[in-house]
Amino acid sequence: MTRIFLDTVEKRFGDSVAVAPMSLDIAEGEFFSLVGPSGCGKTTTMRMIGGLETPTSGRISVCETTVFDAARGVSTPPSSRGIGMVFQSYALWPHMTVHQNVSFGLDVRGIRGSKAASRVKTTLEQLQIAHLADRYPGELSGGQQQRVALARELTVGARILQLDEPLSNLDARLRMEMRVELKRLHAETGATFVYVTHDQMEALTLSTRMAVMRDGIVQQVGTPREIYETPANLFVAEFLSLNRLNKLSGVVENGGVRIGNAQLALPRDAVLHHGQDVIVGLRPDELRLESEGDIACKVVQSFIAGATTLTTVETETGYTLNVVEPERREHTPGRQLSVLCSVGAMLLFNSDTEMRISCGGVETPASDAKA
Repeated sequence: MTRIFLDTVEKRFGDSVAVAPMSLDIAEGEFFSLVGPSGCGKTTTMRMIGGLETPTSGRISVCETTVFDAARGVSTPPSSRGIGMVFQSYALWPHMTVHQNVSFGLDVRGIRGSKAASRVKTTLEQLQIAHLADRYPGELSGGQQQRVALARELTVGARILQLDEPLSNLDARLRMEMRVELKRLHAETGATFVYVTHDQMEALTLSTRMAVMRDGIVQQVGTPREIYETPANLFVAEFLSLNRLNKLSGVVENGGVRIGNAQLALPRDAVLHHGQDVIVGLRPDELRLESEGDIACKVVQSFIAGATTLTTVETETGYTLNVVEPERREHTPGRQLSVLCSVGAMLLFNSDTEMRISCGGVETPASDAKA
């Protein structure tokens, strides 16, 4: 079993809390992502799992073996945890060829000769870089270096692979290609991947489950679909919105939500109080611009980006909204239009706590950092 379990693990630097007490249960074979903005504690969490950072308190077990327990004084060194690590910087030996870099871990473990050569050959072919075996890192592109770093860990047979923002140094096209490769490798190897990223698209497309973090606290844990469709709070909704979330202040009135002069319909099963103040979240890609709709507006600017149209509008009450339509449309600045908002496109949050209000009118409970 390659299960990873964190039991109320905390990390402090003096009086500063880098990671608040958290409990996570990462199952065998998962592609589990730790996602959040810079400084949220995601890399520190990964480093504690791998043994590169010592927790202040709590317990960590890997493959059913306790590798850290503050209460019992247990702290297994990184080399004995059976975890491979792929760093953001790749960390390749510049004076070694690709073959030598990939076989380095085997050599350290005393695996040499034909057995080592066979393993290296298989892994290089799997990552489609066998033709680069005799080149040096300085002769490779960023994407090729990334594959070499992955090959080095896969060759030694690591059943748990930790990746710390491995694609952040690549350009947009290479990142897309490497996402496909990582997804394929995860499926083929069956290894447990623990992935750190601040990129929403990476987290949503690669993960089987993920934990969204903020200021050292886990905000929500779940599948990408669960978290995207039912965010626990406004922060999660904003962070995982691929286009900037539109936020508007509203008041519950007459079975709907009034935003200035506009009245938006609520789901039939919504149970909210008349006069209740709410924050309305509208995802740009779930809105449409039509001659008639829910919110009267004026086009500020509009431009076509590939197969989509990105438009900024201003409402009669002074709100600026972004609309992303999945087609090429011409919207002349100054034109009077209306934003069409479907019931399913609306997210409601408590104005005071910023926690999401479910369709049943119940405020989503705050995360207790357990999963």
